[in-house]
Amino acid sequence: MARPPIPLEDLFVVRTLAVINSADTVRVELGVPRCVSESEAVCPYSFTYKGKVFTHGARGLDAFQALDLTLKMLSGELRHNKLLPLGQMYWLEPGDDMGFPETNWAKYPGDSTP
Repeated sequence: MARPPIPLEDLFVVRTLAVINSADTVRVELGVPRCVSESEAVCPYSFTYKGKVFTHGARGLDAFQALDLTLKMLSGELRHNKLLPLGQMYWLEPGDDMGFPETNWAKYPGDSTP
């Protein structure tokens, strides 16, 4: 079952990406991170492309971690989600990084970054 879009009052930030040689856009939305229990928080994010909304949520131990994980996940989703126009999206100018740089980061404490 599809999740509903992020409610307007919970919307935190929005970025609209253009698609090369197209009038299409990809709307990226990030919701306000919310605590759902004493030890869990969720940060909703979504993509809207060609009238379809793809809503997700990253979970963390607190709202700060949920937000951090969401920002790390966004770049991967934008580069690898086959429901989006891969390699054709840009933010300010064709060929830029969409404003969501993909980075390598350690998976566990003590791991070195590749």
